[in-house]
Amino acid sequence: MYHKAIFIERLRGISKIELSDFKDVNLFVGRNNCGKTTVLEALFMITGLSNPKIPITLNQFRIVPTK
Repeated sequence: MYHKAIFIERLRGISKIELSDFKDVNLFVGRNNCGKTTVLEALFMITGLSNPKIPITLNQFRIVPTK
């Protein structure tokens, strides 16, 4: 699926951001805790809008297994 732009508002640590001009390959670079994963999760949620299990799947990705 190809997105031309994405607008994210009030998602986790992002208050408001608009990203546009996506290419075939995009690279998100930044310091720790700046919102890179939040952008990827937003794209994941947009891709599966008709799937009500998307938030559950995202939460399962965040669970860190303990030994």
